[in-house]
Amino acid sequence: MQNVYFGIDAGGTKTVLWGATPDKKRDFTISDAGINLYRISKERAKEILLSLVTRAIEAFPDLRVGGICAGAAGAGTSDMPNALTPVLEREVSEALGLPFRLLNDANIALEGALEGESGLLTIVGTGSNVLGKTREGRLVNTGAWGYLIGDEGSGMAIGLAGLKAVAHAMDEQEHPLLRQLFAERLQMSNRATLLDYVYRSQRPIQHIAPLVLEAAEMGDAPAVDIIYQQANGIVAHIYRLAHRYNTQLEHQVSFIGGLYNNEFYRNQLHEILAAKLVSWAIIPAKHTPVEGAWHIAMKEFE
Repeated sequence: MQNVYFGIDAGGTKTVLWGATPDKKRDFTISDAGINLYRISKERAKEILLSLVTRAIEAFPDLRVGGICAGAAGAGTSDMPNALTPVLEREVSEALGLPFRLLNDANIALEGALEGESGLLTIVGTGSNVLGKTREGRLVNTGAWGYLIGDEGSGMAIGLAGLKAVAHAMDEQEHPLLRQLFAERLQMSNRATLLDYVYRSQRPIQHIAPLVLEAAEMGDAPAVDIIYQQANGIVAHIYRLAHRYNTQLEHQVSFIGGLYNNEFYRNQLHEILAAKLVSWAIIPAKHTPVEGAWHIAMKEFE
């Protein structure tokens, strides 16, 4: 009987499982609620994982599950209770009767993007983070302090900066394009509507980032400045790790995350990075995080 392996990317808003045979001729993708071990209980995380794997097993009734690897925010980190990750790992494995590995989401993202090689990975999505893997296999990182005190270059940071710029324009009675877009698309035309959006509506601030990028692409000065400053902020994190571990890293950096799909922002990142790290190559991510988890499952349990 042929084996099938499962990789799981447990994101904050959605958990995705990808199952595939070693030759990838048969595969299957399903999703469920998000898993962030900083925010939900071990019991709830276990429930989601068991549900996903059970559904996936049903999709491959003629195959044997060789192993499973999941990556989740908060797993295996020093700021979580030490026993949480191994306990959850053991309980899920015992409940399924299958080999199961639980890692931090950084591990699977690095494995996917760099295919196990040394280098740096920059995540620019709702939040931001810069991760690295040395030639000896040591994981390093910087940033990822959350939107209140960090996450430079992220959707949340760009959205917040956009709100501040529009608030400033209202105070100064200025009418940049960014303010016009906020009024047209978000019905945020005055002080009352801006305050309502921020403090009462609970609408995601990161959803403002595309408007800031659109205004920047059209040459709006406040928006262009925001994108430049945010790109500089995340590149500063990249430079910090590259400088600190210069001799221990392969000189290559990859990017993933929704914001990286925006051409204007991507070009800003590349331009600033190329000026700061002349000898480093920017390479496309080779695989997604969920594929990275699948590769780890294959390596550990084949």
